[in-house]
Amino acid sequence: MKKIIISFLSLFILLTLSGCEIKDSENKSNIEDNENIKYYDKDFIMSLEKGYSNRWIEVKKINDSNGDVTAEELKRTILLELDEIKEYEDLKFEDGKLKELAIKYINLLRDDLELADTYDGSLSFYSTWDEGLDKRTEVLSQINEIIKLDVTNQEVKKGLAEALARGKKVVSESNNDETTRIFVNNFNFQKNEGESDEYFSTFDAIIENTTNLSFDYLYVEIKLKDEEGIVVDTESISENNWIISEKRKLSFITDKEFSTMELIVDSYSVK
Repeated sequence: MKKIIISFLSLFILLTLSGCEIKDSENKSNIEDNENIKYYDKDFIMSLEKGYSNRWIEVKKINDSNGDVTAEELKRTILLELDEIKEYEDLKFEDGKLKELAIKYINLLRDDLELADTYDGSLSFYSTWDEGLDKRTEVLSQINEIIKLDVTNQEVKKGLAEALARGKKVVSESNNDETTRIFVNNFNFQKNEGESDEYFSTFDAIIENTTNLSFDYLYVEIKLKDEEGIVVDTESISENNWIISEKRKLSFITDKEFSTMELIVDSYSVK
């Protein structure tokens, strides 16, 4: 009986050790596989720098020629950048955020390529083009926060610095827009019974500037809607020199009955 127990115990130990060996082998194989993965983060940055430089130099040549730019020239300059980096949308990156920004930048260049086909030299075209430029420089500045961009040509270096500064400003303005939108959406107006009568109703709100922004001015549009969502009245509020942590009493008056209100940031400026 003892021999049988010992045999079973030996078999159990043997199977356990074999399982450990297999598991260790699998873990070693996984480690080796991970070590053999090729990541393209730095390659993308180098290609981005090269493509940006090539495009910048070509744009300068066109501008220096004093000739009217054509749709084909626009497309050619875009392709100088796009062709250098488009392959990276299908390659592995170690930094997931960088990969996301790389794909976003590639797609923005494709948007520019489509827009170039509509080039007519009009103000509306350049307005749309500038919107695209804002988006591209915004992404460039975000990429630069992850891995610093650098180029050798001194003129291109200056142009890149200007682009990054523009992108950083776009990011800041976008953050300010979102901060202001959230701030305004939280205004809670209540009916002031003492200041209301059978003809007009007064609504007040005591609001503290809880943002990190000091406003030179803030204009807010208030849409008053009935139960069906139809706008029955529109009021507005404007505040000047509203600094951080300062409380203000905001008010509006209406002669309309309403169920809900929609608060919209009309415009603002920060110090």
